[in-house]
Amino acid sequence: ELLAAPGTLPTRTLASKPITVDGKTCIQISVVTPSFKQVDFLKCCAASVHDQKGNFRVEHLIQDGGSGREFTQWAESQQHADWVSEADSGMYDAINRGFRRAAGEIISWLNCDEQYLPGTLERVARYFEAHPEIDILFGDVILVDEMMTPLAYRRAVMPSLGHIRYSHLSTFSAATFVRRRVLDEAHYMQTRWKTIADAVWIEELLNTGYRGATLSEPLAIFCMLGSNLGQSSLLFEERREWEVEMGATNRWRKKWHILEYRLARLLAGAYLPRKTIIAAYVPGSPNRKKRTRWVSGQWAAARNEAANLRSWRDGTMGGLAQSPRRKRWSLLHATCLMGVAVYLDRITEGDAIMGPFILLFSLMFLSFRTRSKDLIPIAVSYFLISWYLLSERPTDVLVVRLGTFSLGAVLAVFWSASLRNLEAWMQGTIALIRRIPGPIMLTDRFGKIILVNKTACAKLGCDEVNLLDRQLFAAASGKDENAKPVQIEEWGERPPDGVLELAMEDDRESSQAKASVFVVGKGRYRFYAFMLMPVDEG
Repeated sequence: ELLAAPGTLPTRTLASKPITVDGKTCIQISVVTPSFKQVDFLKCCAASVHDQKGNFRVEHLIQDGGSGREFTQWAESQQHADWVSEADSGMYDAINRGFRRAAGEIISWLNCDEQYLPGTLERVARYFEAHPEIDILFGDVILVDEMMTPLAYRRAVMPSLGHIRYSHLSTFSAATFVRRRVLDEAHYMQTRWKTIADAVWIEELLNTGYRGATLSEPLAIFCMLGSNLGQSSLLFEERREWEVEMGATNRWRKKWHILEYRLARLLAGAYLPRKTIIAAYVPGSPNRKKRTRWVSGQWAAARNEAANLRSWRDGTMGGLAQSPRRKRWSLLHATCLMGVAVYLDRITEGDAIMGPFILLFSLMFLSFRTRSKDLIPIAVSYFLISWYLLSERPTDVLVVRLGTFSLGAVLAVFWSASLRNLEAWMQGTIALIRRIPGPIMLTDRFGKIILVNKTACAKLGCDEVNLLDRQLFAAASGKDENAKPVQIEEWGERPPDGVLELAMEDDRESSQAKASVFVVGKGRYRFYAFMLMPVDEG
């Protein structure tokens, strides 16, 4: 370890790696990661750099802004990156500090909430070796949420100066790589900008004459946390200030550059849906997890879906989690039932009319499983099919049957709306419990854990996913040293008073805990809420 300046933590320096790989001279790539209190994501980011294989050398430079003890403990235990923890003036200042430490021929930066996909650096190394005239390389990026669910595929389109100045930088820093000569000629980030310094930097490089190119392959993943600087209101304030400085305020030119960019994306196939397969690290997992999903290329749709998935997860509770409403499944069900209704009506004889009844029962079934806004067009389609099936019947039969169907359809729609409102209220309540500062743990009437809020997870030192569905036992605290934990389901609606000592069904992630308990609900809908407290309390 080297001596550090006062107020900073020491740098861990790795031993030099060999100049060749498999007897061949290899290119060196430097990856800079600015870090500040995102250790869980940083672990995944570092793992995605470390497991890159190929004919290249990689140095991973972590520039931490003083995250504290948790970062230091992790950094001192790992052997795959150089790290510094010191005060800085923001993310872009940290990136500049990392750039100045970098020794590679190819330079990039990867934020804590981003990861490289398998084989990324090998593809980048091959491209730069085959194209010595290229200074900047832009690659494709896959947008994901916190659980690494693919949300969108963002095709890299070569950015133009006009579009950067008048609109935004369309490429992602996670899949941007530059040659060493860019830094050797003193092109660094302008740290006065807090959200748009990367766009200003790329504009400066392209305006200076550096040559760029795109690689139409997925290179990295970008996690849409909802708190990214690029999604904040400060971004728009800085954009307006920079546009005024650049003189990029003509709204007709802005429209032209946006149209030109969208046409380029259209020709590049950026708007086409595609099947996306990724292998990424999830916080708490030592190995990459594979995810497969059909996605579009739309940023806004991905942002909205990430927010919806986040709200849905916050509002779920163990085995009582509400299933998401699948619009495609409902439409497929409705289409099949309409075909069945028409077929049965054609093969029946006499005055028997089976079709409208089948559609009405289908609508009632869908009211439990479909969102109201999706149920209404299905109800209208069912009504028109029923009208068609009844059109050859006497007028009085037509009116009575259609009236009965309409009444049933209205009730089904109102019932669906009521259920969705109830679910929204339950999910909001559960999300609120998750955010309560006090540590709370909920079990069902059998003592199986169904909810642990964030504060309780921190106190127990265990992720919620590792606690859910585990059996909880409790024993009176301080009264009898030989007292054994008892089955919680034996309490009924009168749980014991005072402080209890908690134990779980096995020793996984075991942590001692004490708690007080109260009961909520009755009978089959009885829950026990445990308020955790320090072990030495009570």
